Amino acid sequence: MPAAAGQHCDTLCTHAQTSRQSHNKNLFFFLPHLLDRKGNIATSEFQTPTKTETFCGFEDPNLCGFTQPNDTSDFFDWDWGHFMYIEASAKGRGKNAIIYSPLYRGLKEQCIDFYYHMNGRHIGTLNVYAKARGAELASVWRAWGNQGDVWSVARLSIPKQLARAGYQIAFEGITENGYQGDMAIDDVSVKDGECPKVEGIQTVQVQFNTTSSVRDGKNFARNIKRMRLGRLRRNRQTRGGN
Repeated sequence: MPAAAGQHCDTLCTHAQTSRQSHNKNLFFFLPHLLDRKGNIATSEFQTPTKTETFCGFEDPNLCGFTQPNDTSDFFDWDWGHFMYIEASAKGRGKNAIIYSPLYRGLKEQCIDFYYHMNGRHIGTLNVYAKARGAELASVWRAWGNQGDVWSVARLSIPKQLARAGYQIAFEGITENGYQGDMAIDDVSVKDGECPKVEGIQTVQVQFNTTSSVRDGKNFARNIKRMRLGRLRRNRQTRGGN
């Protein structure tokens, strides 16, 4: 018997469901009919990522700088098709695919939103990790099982110290036995400042306490301040010379 939609979030997982019907973004169960949040049909092309953005809708085959490891940390890759997705496809229980964001950095706390879709009898687990520069992956969010044929949004609050130190987000999809189901992520946004309070969306606070990363973050903030002061002095000297 399939799991009930929306029943498989633990204390790390909070979400708000977004109706596809009201936004003309219906998402069907099996590929090739799987559509992203903009209504585009998935494709299977993949190219090496080359750039970083603070918003990624996975429209560009360069994936906004997201990368997939070429090592033994996972069994297969996420597929690209205007969003990132995994098909159950009888891969077997416990097989995983990981994708890393580019390095994000800022002077103040940041807010990350992402959309996810987990629909089908044989849906596994979606894990999200945060990783400070030079540190190990830390689990920050998790959902598993059938969430229904709907896109949901999740929200993470990144503390100022972590934003200053520099960090990455990693998405890990883990399969179950069977072949009925698709898991997808889309529209990853990173914004400066506190996460807004929105009814139905509970923000997950990312924990952070790595001493070396705190030190790196403070150095980064000091360097930015020096650069800004130096720019102001040069501008004043230029105006004075005129």
